[in-house]
Amino acid sequence: AFARGGRLAVFGALLAQRVAGINTRTGQPLEVVAAIAPRPLLLVTGGRDAVVPPAVAHRLYRVAGEPKHLLRIERAGHGHYAE
Repeated sequence: AFARGGRLAVFGALLAQRVAGINTRTGQPLEVVAAIAPRPLLLVTGGRDAVVPPAVAHRLYRVAGEPKHLLRIERAGHGHYAE
């Protein structure tokens, strides 16, 4: 998802994960989200997301620690939230 922003965006995302102690290469998404608590988490999902369907986003939200917020943009696909 970060690849569309170019190498700098990918680097920034990977650096943020490393600083936070998150290893997304070895963990499953549910485990990774559960492990980042008690950091604040904002999950953004699109109602038309075929990559991470809304049902999966809701499962991620349920396992996340507090504080957390789920923002669903009904007409958006994966990564097209601004549109």
